Amino acid sequence: MDGQVGLLAHDIGHLQVLRGRWKNIIGGLIFDNLLLGMSEEWWISKHNCHHGHPNHLDHDPDIDVPFIAFTEEPAFGKRGIPRFIVRHQRYFYLPVTALLGLSPRNLSIRFLLRKEASRPWLEVTFLAAHFRAVLRVAVYSAGRRAGCALHRYPPRPERDLHLGTTFAPNHIWQSYREIFAELHRVSAPLRWQADLQRQ
Repeated sequence: MDGQVGLLAHDIGHLQVLRGRWKNIIGGLIFDNLLLGMSEEWWISKHNCHHGHPNHLDHDPDIDVPFIAFTEEPAFGKRGIPRFIVRHQRYFYLPVTALLGLSPRNLSIRFLLRKEASRPWLEVTFLAAHFRAVLRVAVYSAGRRAGCALHRYPPRPERDLHLGTTFAPNHIWQSYREIFAELHRVSAPLRWQADLQRQ
C-alpha cells in the first residue's frame, strides 16, 4: 500500500490529482506528511530540483547518494566505508536502496528546523500526527506481541526497497540488468586500485 501512497503523493506534488492549488497542498500534507512521514514542501522543493536537472551529477538531489556512485569521478572521491561499499556497489545497491527511506524523514526534519517552510505549523502538525500514530501502533503492537513494532517501523526497509526499485529504473530509463552492469563498470577502477595496493 505504501507504494501506491508514494505514487499518489508524487502526482499530488505535480498538482495533477486535485483541482486547485490549495486542494493539492492539503492532499500533499495528507499523503506526504501524515501517511509517509516526510515534509511535503521539502519534497516538492527537492523534486523540482530533480526535474530541473535530471541525472545531472552536480544538481540532481535524487542521485546524490553517499553510498552509490553513478560515474567514476564521485567513486574516487569516496573514503572509508562509503568507498568500500561503492567498490562493491553492484552487490550493495539493493540493501542501500532499502535504507534510503531514512533520508527523507531526516532531511524533512532538518528542513523544518531551518525554518525554510512557508507553512511550518501545517507541516509540523501533520508530521506530528504521523509519528504519534506510528508510536501508538508500535506501543499497541509491542503490548500484543513483543518485537512486532520494531519489525514494522522504523525504517520499514521493505517499503523503501519497493519504492526504490519502482522509481529507479523509471527515472534513468534502464533495466536492472543495465543498472547493475553500469554500477559494476563505474566501480571497476576502485576494485583494480584496491587489487594493486594489495600486491
